[in-house]
Amino acid sequence: MNARIAVGGRELEFDVSRPVILALALDFSGPQPRHFGAPRASSQPFEAAGFKGSVERGASCNCELITLIPHCNGTHTECVGHLTHERLDAWRVVPAGFLPALLLSVTAEAPRAAAEGSDPAPQASDRLITRRALERGWPASAPFEAQALLIRTLPNAADKRTRDYSAEPPPYLSQEAARLLVSRGILHLIVDVPSIDRAHDEGRLTAHRIFFGLPPGSAQLGAAARPGATITELAFMPDELPARDALDPLRGFRERFALPRNARGEPLVYLCGHSLGLLPLAARELVTEELDEWARLGVQGHEHARRPWLPYHENLTAGLAALTGAHPAEVVAMNSLTVNLHLMLASFYRPTGRRTRILMEAGAFSSDRHAVASQIAWAGLDPAAALLELAPRAGEDTVPEEAIEACLREHDEEIALVLWPGVQFRTGQAFDLARIVRAAHRHGCIAGFDLAHSIGNTPLALHDAAADFAVWCSYKYLNGGPGAIGGCFVHQRHADAQPRHHHSGGLPGARLAGWWGHEETTRFQMEPQFRAAGGAAAWQISNPPILAAAPLIASLAIFTEARMERLRAKSVQLSYFLEQLLRPLQGQVQVITPSDKARRGCQLSLRIEGGAARGTRVFEALGARGMVCDWRPPDIIRVAPVPLYNRFEDAWQFARALGEVLRESA
Repeated sequence: MNARIAVGGRELEFDVSRPVILALALDFSGPQPRHFGAPRASSQPFEAAGFKGSVERGASCNCELITLIPHCNGTHTECVGHLTHERLDAWRVVPAGFLPALLLSVTAEAPRAAAEGSDPAPQASDRLITRRALERGWPASAPFEAQALLIRTLPNAADKRTRDYSAEPPPYLSQEAARLLVSRGILHLIVDVPSIDRAHDEGRLTAHRIFFGLPPGSAQLGAAARPGATITELAFMPDELPARDALDPLRGFRERFALPRNARGEPLVYLCGHSLGLLPLAARELVTEELDEWARLGVQGHEHARRPWLPYHENLTAGLAALTGAHPAEVVAMNSLTVNLHLMLASFYRPTGRRTRILMEAGAFSSDRHAVASQIAWAGLDPAAALLELAPRAGEDTVPEEAIEACLREHDEEIALVLWPGVQFRTGQAFDLARIVRAAHRHGCIAGFDLAHSIGNTPLALHDAAADFAVWCSYKYLNGGPGAIGGCFVHQRHADAQPRHHHSGGLPGARLAGWWGHEETTRFQMEPQFRAAGGAAAWQISNPPILAAAPLIASLAIFTEARMERLRAKSVQLSYFLEQLLRPLQGQVQVITPSDKARRGCQLSLRIEGGAARGTRVFEALGARGMVCDWRPPDIIRVAPVPLYNRFEDAWQFARALGEVLRESA
């Protein structure tokens, strides 16, 4: 049963029939949690005046006698009435409706490391849930103002459900942490520890008093500044996220992909769609169909196959146009990314006079840089002089659009062409393409883009942005498979400016030609005169590789069904969720990808503190735990929770594995 609720100006929909239960189930006959040395909770038949309340023992009915101490034997909720002479039942304070809440996972710290306190002062063996740990985990820009906070302590071992805390003191809140919660307006606190105060604190209950706003020593209800606050202790927040994944409207698409597995047949946690997307199961059937058509028809398959091979690229046009925000005539599936980049540079890089330079980002993908440098040299220029590479400012990892604009202002008439990524492959930073186009055109430059890490990942609007050209591969987020056919965008204004019936070398956009760029109706007349196909199709050189294009048909059909706006919404949630899970690891892990959702896609790039050698060890240990991500020198682990087939549970499993590896490698 779905419910809709407005929170912070947003409307959320969720299934109220599949909640995550936070309260511990108390087993009277099995293991159960205990604290403060309390006896076990028990259940036995009631006996009085010869009556024994057990049918098994001959009575007419079962009448159980239950003995437990709620404060010590399981999950319990307290309000300020827990500390006052006047009675105030917690059920009168707990809201009956839904509460916007945050979940923070934190690692308790030793008192000396924490430099935070309690009353009485903490012992050396104590572990504190600190203000510092909470601030590290608190989201910088939560989508709503939280009224409740759930604190999950790490490691989140399953034995918390039945742990006897007599042997080892449990973590508790520092005074500074309790004051932070009050300052941030948290009214309802849920923790997985037996008490937010020390087990033996001489009855002071300082953290409780701070949270309830009750002065030290006071037992008067009227003295409480926060009588509506509640504290729930000994809850359990499971590692699994069945409810969140069950509520995901896109969850069914995961079943349409082949999930890599380990030697035991268990699915790996695959977070590497930024490098190679997973196999759409329908792709196997499509490739087999083309092989069968080849076997059945031979050369006649060009015209008579189920999907005729001559216009095969047209099967991909609508899907690619939708994902790039282009008119259908502006996109074409052909070649591979770097080949297409060479074709675009041949058309659009026309160095004249002072305007000879190409601007691109420092640290660009190597193939892009090779293509650009060789094109500059092909034009008879020195790449060392004509290639302008813009690096991040000292101490930073990303390049703001302002820096691109400043570079264009500084070099103005020196720059002929700007080649920029939609998403930078190493850092995961996404760029405002329309802003870059405007800046480039303002200074008389061509604006082209490498969308290898953008298409299928972030929303694109190439036509409206007035980009001159763009190129991409299809084996990453598009799931086209290794060696899949690439793609190209050419704005309609450039196709319209070119003569259709002869070659021209003068205008930006002049083409290198091949027979597949010839108009389809007269292509097989094999005439020497070139008649250009309409739009971007005129940039084709050779016929498309059918077996390398078939899997992309399967993937694009999934994108059409899933819809990019829904995929993007889930992607934002997934990457945000993973980022929050990683916050407790700050100090050992630096997320260099921007936190602003508008400036990133799926990918998060993680720098492991301690240098490249430690980072490599961490990466290898993650692989041994079934985490599939990748390593980019000098010190970056890249992970990408892809909304088509990744779950929130995948993000959780990765964060947990990373935390374990870091503790082991400390």
